[in-house]
Amino acid sequence: MKKKNIRGIILMVFVGLVVWSMVTIQSKAKYNDLGYKEYEAGNYQQAFDIYTTAIKSNPDNAFLYNNRALAYYQLKAKAKKEDENEEKSEAKGKKYDQAISDYTKAIELNPDYKTAYFNRGLTYFKKGSWRNNEPYQKAIEDFSKAIKLDPYDVDVYYNRGLAYNKSVHYYNKPFSEEDKDKYTRAIADFNKVQELNPTYKLALAGKANAIYRYGNWEEAEKIYNEALQNESVIVDKVGEEGLAGVYYSRGRNYLNFIDLKKASDDFKQVIQLQPDNNAAFIYLAMINLELDRNKEVIDWANKSIELEGGKKDSYYYSTLGKSYYGLGKYVQAVDSLEKSLNAPSSFGKEYAGKESVRIELGKAYREKGEKEKAKKEWHKVIKSLNNKIGKEKEAKYRNYQKRGLCYLELEQYQKAIADFKKIISLKEKTDRRVYFWNAYLDAYKQIGIVYSKMGDVEKAEKYWQETIKLAEERGNNRVLEKTRKLLTEL
Repeated sequence: MKKKNIRGIILMVFVGLVVWSMVTIQSKAKYNDLGYKEYEAGNYQQAFDIYTTAIKSNPDNAFLYNNRALAYYQLKAKAKKEDENEEKSEAKGKKYDQAISDYTKAIELNPDYKTAYFNRGLTYFKKGSWRNNEPYQKAIEDFSKAIKLDPYDVDVYYNRGLAYNKSVHYYNKPFSEEDKDKYTRAIADFNKVQELNPTYKLALAGKANAIYRYGNWEEAEKIYNEALQNESVIVDKVGEEGLAGVYYSRGRNYLNFIDLKKASDDFKQVIQLQPDNNAAFIYLAMINLELDRNKEVIDWANKSIELEGGKKDSYYYSTLGKSYYGLGKYVQAVDSLEKSLNAPSSFGKEYAGKESVRIELGKAYREKGEKEKAKKEWHKVIKSLNNKIGKEKEAKYRNYQKRGLCYLELEQYQKAIADFKKIISLKEKTDRRVYFWNAYLDAYKQIGIVYSKMGDVEKAEKYWQETIKLAEERGNNRVLEKTRKLLTEL
């Protein structure tokens, strides 16, 4: 039976090209051809129905199950926009189960069916999330089986590299031996793609992403730049949306360099290429918030909401609240931060940011002259964090950081110092860069602030000088700039 492989693409965060294989069977059965035509036209429900009818009369045809799975997947992917919180949803991934079932049936009927292994691996990849890595391992297993059947398919190596890469992130330093091994395997897969097909320049972006996630940002920048020297080749492979993905990834890498100008330029380029890329708008708002450009923050945040169809979540209101506070518009700040507490969250029911919102709300109340309301908010946060800290099997530095800020605002200075020193004691977890922020450096800086509030200039200067020294060693220019400003104002 003759078959033809048709390639299509789906783009994912971090330039995750996913290439699907659909098989059209040249036979007398009219359903095969009809289903294929409907699929190519984007009529996924019609294609799904046609393949379902075809399977009833030909239940041992592996190709039909593969094609129906593709139609089902695309049908569900098309509906994704109806649930913007899909990545955070508890039901994330369940919608792909029927597609996986069909691929599994195809493999049962034809154990050497490389395309079905490949497509099932891609579907497992889509099921994965930062909370659930198991589907990525299943994807790796399927890609490995496909490679065993065809060791020259560059798309399979590329996607297996992405799957290996998903388990590794600099947030989790120091890396386990397992993570180090997966990183090494990801790099090997991207190198293999280039060895087999030197024109497959998207593999450079995939490799750069792996290096970025491993925390080697200087090396990642070099490879992103090399990839972007081949813009037309990337566009030919994945279109302007795919090229936008490369700029998006390099922009995130620049954030870890704390080169906010270059990061901002890359995110603006993303919007030029892909005007509906909401994440780029959010990052531009975040960058401007860091630079105290509060009017620009509000503009970018509002543009982001326009893309979301006017849906305003907790993060949106908290961003507005911080910006209004920075502009000295405390009434608007209180209004936005109060709305943030009651608005739905894109980060789940237990969104820890609610505590950060209350800290900011307390500050806004204070500036409005409502000091008792301010204290009430900070005490709520402390109570919540005391409960969390009491249940912790392993100390979580963010809880101490937020509680320390509350104690600082409440002028309970010794308690604030104790919490910030706790963060310093957790150096292995806290001395890492998350874009322009480093909890370890911030703790030193905050202790200096506490001592300055207490009137102990000598100790304040001591801790700020230590902050500057540590920031210089780590190349953290934002912390350097902010701490030097504190010293000049001391």
